Amino acid sequence: MTPIILLTGLGVHSIFEGLALGISGDFDKVLLYAIAIVLHIGAAGISLGISMVQTFPGQDNFALTLLFCFAMFTPLGVGLCWIF
Repeated sequence: MTPIILLTGLGVHSIFEGLALGISGDFDKVLLYAIAIVLHIGAAGISLGISMVQTFPGQDNFALTLLFCFAMFTPLGVGLCWIF
């Protein structure tokens, strides 16, 4: 259950990161935000992956599905910003 809660919290955080990236109109700001997101999303992904492997041993496909969902949250935030 803990990885699901962690996924939810990190997912909301990633959506807000995507919103910040999508709102910025200046290329320098976009580049700065993108670098910041890439640098710290790795740490979040590693912590989420470790939590999933410990909680769901032997269920690799389930863990990969959840990690794929996590990877889609930031582009979702950017897309929401572009739509509205």
